[in-house]
Amino acid sequence: MDTEQKQNLMGKIYHCLTMDNPDCATAAQLIDQLLSDPEYRAQEGTGFWLAELSRCLAAQGRYVEAAATMERAIQVGLTGLPDGRADIAAYWLHIGRAKEAGELFAALRDEMPEAVWLYQSAGMAYQAVDRHEEALRWLTLGLRLALRLEEPDEIVVQLSRLRRVSLAKLGFEADKLEHEADIYVTAHEAFANEVVENPWR
Repeated sequence: MDTEQKQNLMGKIYHCLTMDNPDCATAAQLIDQLLSDPEYRAQEGTGFWLAELSRCLAAQGRYVEAAATMERAIQVGLTGLPDGRADIAAYWLHIGRAKEAGELFAALRDEMPEAVWLYQSAGMAYQAVDRHEEALRWLTLGLRLALRLEEPDEIVVQLSRLRRVSLAKLGFEADKLEHEADIYVTAHEAFANEVVENPWR
């Protein structure tokens, strides 16, 4: 398969996955064609399209297929972050495999304890199935970590907004940690504005 043929295949896959009513079945067939090419399989990140297919299946509520497809993506060679295993854990929550999902999230945390994205992903996954106590625990850890690591303010804002959803669902008001997040974001916005006005400072 020459480069033009592979580019054409990838264009078709992209179209199938992004159309108004995604055609996951056709996308899967096209991805198999692409993966049949030895040169393509030898490249780094060859699991990318399978990961995209997995997320498309999940968006359609097909979580068993989504988990199996993400597992295949990892086997084929999925690289980069977010780690596809976090997606699998999220899918497991939707199909009643909460214990295994929790164990997988915990294992990922042990592997990468300072990966802020992981705490946000886990929090969102638990929120999606209305398990707000677990969501709050992950988002609290993530927000504290983001503040400690001085992550960009937009990340702090995302974590804070998600965390406030679970706080409200559990009948709590914004707490001291949320106040700290507000101060952090305000301070960073003020500094950013000052830098824009005086870039030589």
